[in-house]
Amino acid sequence: MPNLGGPSLGWFACVVCVVFTLRCAFAFARKQPDIFLALLVYAGVWGVLIVYYSEPVDARNELLPALNGYLAAISGFLVFRRHLRRNDAESHRTFHREQLVAWLLLLLAIPKAVHTQFGKELLPGVNEADIQILVTLVLDTIGFLAMYKAIEVSQPSRHLTLALAAPIAIYWLANVGYALRWASYRVTLQVEPQMSAPITLMFAVLKIAAVLTFVPAVVAPYEPFRSLSWGGRIMHFLVHSAETD
Repeated sequence: MPNLGGPSLGWFACVVCVVFTLRCAFAFARKQPDIFLALLVYAGVWGVLIVYYSEPVDARNELLPALNGYLAAISGFLVFRRHLRRNDAESHRTFHREQLVAWLLLLLAIPKAVHTQFGKELLPGVNEADIQILVTLVLDTIGFLAMYKAIEVSQPSRHLTLALAAPIAIYWLANVGYALRWASYRVTLQVEPQMSAPITLMFAVLKIAAVLTFVPAVVAPYEPFRSLSWGGRIMHFLVHSAETD
């Protein structure tokens, strides 16, 4: 979409996601500090995209969506670790997969390394933007898997887990589709594709759907949300303040 100086649909959707997630996080600030921290990180997932959508289309840094995927992975692992703490033997253990995900932050440095300081191309025909899209896809995939695990440990059945993970999976598939479209345009037409208005709207709706699914799903095991319906959990977040929780 052309940038006309006002907020885009993507920007608006990310603001809604941040507001809702922070509102939910405040409900756990005193009783469940681990969940509070996980939700603050999850709010950061959408916060970095606010910056992304605040820039003109031709000036956007494609590494910001990559950072989005990284923060999603950290948020998912924080929720996962919260459930492991119920077992004293596991409470202070650091898993190899968690260390690996933490080190993946260095993937953000790879695009700049395509061109050396001496002007030599390490990967002829591959530019920095191509590597940015690849890094984004890798981190976005890991972020999706971490969020799925967070939902899985928070829900009583596999069928419910799959149903609740569906909006996040669809959002991830949409990102994969965009990355493949980018690669196709770069290879066949040697140009970078632009998002049409319908695609932008679709991504905005998927962002909000993912948040309204993920957050209530991971807080389901905790009171007072354990006994509330899905709609009741969302209304509780919207109506009650942190001081009353």
